[in-house]
Amino acid sequence: MATFTSRLGLRKPVDADDVNVNTDLGVNFDKIDTVISFTTCTSTTRPSTPFTGQGIWETDTGLMLVSNGTLPASGSWDARPFHGVEVCTSTTRPAAKKGLVAWESDTGALLVSNGSAPASASWVPLGRRQCTSSTRPSSPYLYQQIYETDTNLSRMWDGSGWRAQSPRIFDVVCTSNFDLPTTSTDVAGATVTFTTVRPGAVARIRGTFDFELISTGTGYCHGNCYVDGVIAAGNREAIFSGSATMRFPGSQQWLATLDTAGSHTIKLRGHKDVNGGQARFYSTHTSLQVELWD
Repeated sequence: MATFTSRLGLRKPVDADDVNVNTDLGVNFDKIDTVISFTTCTSTTRPSTPFTGQGIWETDTGLMLVSNGTLPASGSWDARPFHGVEVCTSTTRPAAKKGLVAWESDTGALLVSNGSAPASASWVPLGRRQCTSSTRPSSPYLYQQIYETDTNLSRMWDGSGWRAQSPRIFDVVCTSNFDLPTTSTDVAGATVTFTTVRPGAVARIRGTFDFELISTGTGYCHGNCYVDGVIAAGNREAIFSGSATMRFPGSQQWLATLDTAGSHTIKLRGHKDVNGGQARFYSTHTSLQVELWD
C-alpha cells in the first residue's frame, strides 16, 4: 500500500503498485510547486496544516513568516517575521507586528514594532536618531540616543533630560599681557560663555597662568576662576611668589556643577597682594580650558 511523506503528503507508491502518472507524478509535482518557495496567501488564508520551516508571504500585510510547525495553525505563525525593512513614511507605517522593521523616508527614522497597541505606541526607534538641538524627539524613551547635526553632539535620554555622551570643549587664550592689580580683575580673552540644556551640567575647568614677577615684594600673586560671577567652588587658586624677573607657568583645576539650564559664563581672574611686587600674566601661555558635560 502506498504511503505519504510527512510534510507535503507526497504519494509514495510501493513496488507492487502500478505508477499512476496523474496521482503519483502530477499531483506530487503540483504540491512541490506550491511550496517550492514562500507560499503566497493573505493573513486569513494561511495554510491550515503547516510544517516546520514552511514559509509564507502575506499579500495584505507584506509579511514573510516561517511556521514553527505547531497546531493549531493559528499558533503556528507566532515565529518572528522573516523579512527585510519596510519602506514607508511617518504617516504610512505598516500594521504593527512584533519584530517588524520600518524605515521612514520622510524623517530618516529606523523603527521596530514591539507589537503593542495602539499602533502609534508600537514603533520604537532603532540606533541613534539624527536631529538638531531644536528638533529632538518630543516623547523620548529611556536611553534613546540622538545625534545633533548642528552641535555635533551625541546625547542619550536619561529619563529627565538629554545627557551628552561626549563633552563640549572650549579652549581660549589671554589676548594681551595682563599687569596684575590689587583687586580681582578679569583676564582679557580668558572667558567662555555657553548654554546648557539641562540642570546639573558639570564643567571641568583648567586655568594656566604665565606668571612673571617684575619686581620683588612680600605678598603673593593669584590666579583664580569665576563661574557666573562667583569664585569657583573650593576657592582654589594658582599662587606665585619669588624674586624679580622670575617667570613661572602655574595652573589650577576646578569642578563646577551648573544647577540651572541656560546661559553660563566661566572666566579667569587675577590679582596681587597689596604688598606684592609688580607682576604680570603673559598672554603667551595664559589660557582657559573648559570640558562641559551637559
